[in-house]
Amino acid sequence: MEEQKLISGLYLSWAQGTALYARYAETRRVSYSELMVLYTLSEGEALTQREVSLRCELTKQTVNQVVKKFREAGWLVLTGDAADRRRKVITLTEAGARQAEAVAGPLRAMEARVGRRVGWKRLAAMKETSDRFNRYFAEELAWLSGKGDA
Repeated sequence: MEEQKLISGLYLSWAQGTALYARYAETRRVSYSELMVLYTLSEGEALTQREVSLRCELTKQTVNQVVKKFREAGWLVLTGDAADRRRKVITLTEAGARQAEAVAGPLRAMEARVGRRVGWKRLAAMKETSDRFNRYFAEELAWLSGKGDA
């Protein structure tokens, strides 16, 4: 079945991409999870652990472990959210910002070089298609678990 080969190829391509990012993380002596957290925080936006978890597609427990490690290293602080004191916002310290740049900076430069080679329009189309696939797949999963009406 040709459609099944296409779906399998997509999955393998996504898995290969994740494996490449994990290999990059090894070159920087961080785990894949640590890379994803540093990459996300290096964008400069104040985020909660839950928001980092959702953006990185990491479990809350994994993000909590990374945050704890980075906090002990002096790379970040947790502060109460002005709108909701129960929520803790993650902020990189100066040392954390340097570490995030050391890890994420070269990665972003590589991504830019690859993006130019692939073509930004192609990458935009690929992202839109992946987002659509993921949205429809999530609907199917919700239906499967009895939470949706797909």
